[in-house]
Amino acid sequence: MKEIGVMIRQAVRAIAKDTDIPVCVMVVGQDILECSSRDLLEAWKEEILQLQKQHPAECESGKSKVCMFECTMMDRTVCIVLTDREHQRYRSYICAMLHAASDSFYKKKEDLAEISKRRLLASQLLGGGRLDFEIDLKDIPRCAVLLSTSFAEDGTTTGEIVNILEKWGEDRGILTKEDICGFVNNSIVIFKSVGSLDYREYREEVDRMCDEMITHIANVLDDQVVANAFAGSAYSRADQLYKSFEEARYLFLNFDYYGQYKRMCYYINDSGQ
Repeated sequence: MKEIGVMIRQAVRAIAKDTDIPVCVMVVGQDILECSSRDLLEAWKEEILQLQKQHPAECESGKSKVCMFECTMMDRTVCIVLTDREHQRYRSYICAMLHAASDSFYKKKEDLAEISKRRLLASQLLGGGRLDFEIDLKDIPRCAVLLSTSFAEDGTTTGEIVNILEKWGEDRGILTKEDICGFVNNSIVIFKSVGSLDYREYREEVDRMCDEMITHIANVLDDQVVANAFAGSAYSRADQLYKSFEEARYLFLNFDYYGQYKRMCYYINDSGQ
């Protein structure tokens, strides 16, 4: 299909323009291969040959300097992505750009450069406080809110839901330009701007956001989703926001315990209750 080749090319070019992340993308079952640099065709010759034989090695295998992972598009087209181990933590950003290119191609809604900027920012904030690429972000209080979602097996991807939620949230005034949306695995992460570092002063606002978002996700997917929300502490510096994400993730990983309190959103600040 000619369109998928155009989308892949747009996404790879956007990644190459904004970052130095090396990436190659191949569409399974089609003769489509796009790389962010021509040099990669030679440098990753063996890995690309593996892809063409449909025997990809996962990032976790540890046997190669190059890691590979799948990214499923809205029409269920499967892409195999190659990047190096140094940049594998940006896999959610790369997938987000593939989804955004597809959405932009069909709906002409947004400039890929603007989407790239936001998704790259989220990916860096999730990555342990190391900001590899220049960002323009005000130092204001934000807390990480993790929406853990469980989708039906219908080809839905978290990246697509993030795109839908972000636009819908801004239209409804739930999200502002200071809020940063991203995703990791099946979890949506929102670095929500709040008016205070004291969670007692912003929990009502965050509760309302989570309630409306979870309801909207269920409506979009015809109730084929289960979601819970977890919030870390608020931090005012961008390079500290990964701590808030780790706190939210801690609550999620220990939901068997904290879930007994039956709350809309679980906060690290009252996790001892």
